Amino acid sequence: MRKTISLKQGIQGLLSLGVNVKWDELDGEDFQRRVIEDPIRAGEELTRFLKNGARVQVVGYHVIDCDAIPFLLEDWKVESHRKGGQVVWDPTNVVLYLDEAQQNRRLIEGNNLRKKLAKMPVMNANVLDYLLDHPELIPEEWKGIYVYFWGTIYRSRLGGLGVRCLRWDGDRWNWNCRWLGNDWDSSDPVAVSAN
Repeated sequence: MRKTISLKQGIQGLLSLGVNVKWDELDGEDFQRRVIEDPIRAGEELTRFLKNGARVQVVGYHVIDCDAIPFLLEDWKVESHRKGGQVVWDPTNVVLYLDEAQQNRRLIEGNNLRKKLAKMPVMNANVLDYLLDHPELIPEEWKGIYVYFWGTIYRSRLGGLGVRCLRWDGDRWNWNCRWLGNDWDSSDPVAVSAN
C-alpha cells in the first residue's frame, strides 16, 4: 500500500535522512523555512523554479558502519574493536589528536599512548577502509602525516599488537600498520570524533 505524504513531510524526511540539497538559484535555507511554513506555496515556487531549467544537485551523505566487523589481514586477528554506530562522514567533525607527549619533537611509546586514548572517542578501522574506498573524501591536509585509527587494534600471527593508519604514498592513499611497541611522534595523529 502506497503512503501519501505532503511536500512538507517529504522535505523534512529528506533533511532528517541527511540529504543536502544545493540550490544554484534558490535560497536553500529560506526555501526550507517556507516549505515548513507554507508547503503548498513553496511547492508551487519549486515547480516554477524547476520548469525554468534550474539545476538542483542532491548530495547524499556518506554513512560508515562502524559496528561492522573490520577488514582482516591474512593470519591476523582483531584484538579490540570499539564500535561506533553509523557515522556520517564529515571531516570537520574529526580532530587529529596529538597527545602532549607527541608534541615538540617528543615521542610516546604506543602502549602508553593506548592507555591515554582509552576513554577518547577514537575512530576505528572501518572509517579508514571507507576512506580508502572513497579517497575523494580525504582532506588534503592529511597528506604528509600518518592518521591512525586506534578504535581497532590488530594482533599479528606472531603476537604483536598494531594499529593501522591512513597515509599518502605520493601517488595514492594507502594504509600502513605500526606496532604498539614502537614510538609515535608529531607526524602520527589519532583520528578522534569531535562529537
